[in-house]
Amino acid sequence: LRAAEKAAAEAAEQAKAEAQAKAAARAAERAASALVEAAEITAPTESMSSDAAPDAPSADKPKADKPKADKPSAGLKLGARVCLERGLLAGKEGEISALNGAYIKVRVGPLEVNVKAEDLRLL
Repeated sequence: LRAAEKAAAEAAEQAKAEAQAKAAARAAERAASALVEAAEITAPTESMSSDAAPDAPSADKPKADKPKADKPSAGLKLGARVCLERGLLAGKEGEISALNGAYIKVRVGPLEVNVKAEDLRLL
């Protein structure tokens, strides 16, 4: 009887050790996978040469013109009636109360909200 109990205890201990080894292998695999993903994200691209400074502009690539959003669309002036196209107040009508560069302050009822000019439609 003692031999059977001893064999059962050894088998249980061996099963526990195998389960721990499998769990450790899975954890190591997940860690390795995470490291590979992190390396892929932070790896330099092939177009960067090792001797060139990363912040230096490339001579062969022309700079893309960025659209200027400093001026509001034509026709948007103080007191104009507009309809909001996006956001929480989409579909609501309001009146322009201030022009702040790319953003326009619109009075909708008792509220004044700052909205991008592209999100407004003239009425």
